[in-house]
Amino acid sequence: MKVLLEGNKFKDVFPDYQIPEGFQYLLSQTVVERVVLKQKKKQLVIHILSEHIFSRKMLKKIAFDLKKELFSKDYIFVIIEDRYRLSPAYSLEQITREYWDTILDDCKQMGQVEYSLISHCDWGFDGNIMTVLLEDSFLARDKVPVLKEYFEGLFQDRFGKEIQVGFNFTDEAKKSFYAARENKLRHEIEMVMEQSRIAEENRDSGKEGEEDQPQKKKGNRSYQGNFYEERARMQEFGKRRSNPKDPDVFYGRNCDGDLTPIEDIRDEIGLIVIHGEIISLEEREIKGEKTMFSFTITDDTDSITGRVFLSNDQAQEFRTHFQKGRFYKIKGTPTNDYRSHELVIGGIRGIKAVADFRKARMDRSLEK
Repeated sequence: MKVLLEGNKFKDVFPDYQIPEGFQYLLSQTVVERVVLKQKKKQLVIHILSEHIFSRKMLKKIAFDLKKELFSKDYIFVIIEDRYRLSPAYSLEQITREYWDTILDDCKQMGQVEYSLISHCDWGFDGNIMTVLLEDSFLARDKVPVLKEYFEGLFQDRFGKEIQVGFNFTDEAKKSFYAARENKLRHEIEMVMEQSRIAEENRDSGKEGEEDQPQKKKGNRSYQGNFYEERARMQEFGKRRSNPKDPDVFYGRNCDGDLTPIEDIRDEIGLIVIHGEIISLEEREIKGEKTMFSFTITDDTDSITGRVFLSNDQAQEFRTHFQKGRFYKIKGTPTNDYRSHELVIGGIRGIKAVADFRKARMDRSLEK
C-alpha cells in the first residue's frame, strides 16, 4: 500500500477530470484527504472529506468516470471512500434519510439477509439513540450484533457522531420477511412467464384485451426483475420486427452507445454496451413452454454472464443467430443476481452479431 498524496482540493488533485454537470458545486467543496494505491489488489482508493452528503450512486459515477478518463489504459479499479464534516444543522434523522441509499448498498455487500432486513425496517431517533424495528425471526435476531456494529461504526467513522443502536421486533403472526424473499426467488421464473403471457394477450387482443386484464397487470407491478428483457423480446418478435431501427439487431431494438470494457463493470452502473465472444452457452426449458438461455461473454479484459427468456417457438429462431464462439454486441444493465451474488447482464435491450475485434496474431516463427 502506497500513499500518493493527501490534503488537496478534489479539482486540484484531478485537474484533467471533466466534472459532470450538477457535480461542480459538491466537488468544489470536497477535499481529497489521501489517495492510496493498493498494488496487490490493483485498487486506487480516494479518501474524500466533504461538507455535503454524496449518494453512493454519485460516488460510483465519479469513480467510473475517473477510471474511464484518466486510467483507461491501466488495470486499476478506482474506489472512493467518503467522510463528512457536516453543519450542526444536520440532524441524525436527516443524515440517515440522505444517506439511506448508501446504507442499503453497504448492507447488500454484507449479505442478502442483512439487506433484506434493513430494506424493510423502520427506524427512529430519540436523542443519540437509534431504534431499528425489524420483523421478528431467528435470522433477524442472529444479525443484530452485526447490524449494531455497522450502524454505530458508520456514524462514528464517516460523520463523527457517537450513537447507540437498539433493536425492537414486531410481534405480528406472519412469516419472516426472509422466508418471503426465498419464496419470491423460487417463483421468479414463473412470474416472468406470467408477465410475458399477459403482454402477449394484450398485444393480440388490443384494447379489449387490455380492459379484460387490468387486475393481472396490476398484480405484477411490483416485479422488476426481467421487465426490460420481456419488453425487448416483444419488440424483437412482435410489431417492431417489420421495421427495426438497426437491421443487424436480431434481439431487441438497438445496440447504440459507447462500449464499456467488461473489467470496468464493478457494480450496478446503469445501461451499458459491451462486446465480446460467447465462451459458454446453455439453454434450459422451463415451465410454460419457455426456454432460458444462459451465456458468458468475454472481451479479453474480463467476462460476465447474461440471461435471455423466450418462448420455445421463438427460441428456435434465436439459437440460429446466437451461438458459442461467435462475437456479439449486447446492450443491457448490470444487476446483482440474488442467487449467485454476482453481477449479470439483465434487462437486455439489444443483441447483434459483430466481427472478431481482436488483433490478429502474426506468425513470426522462422521454422515452419
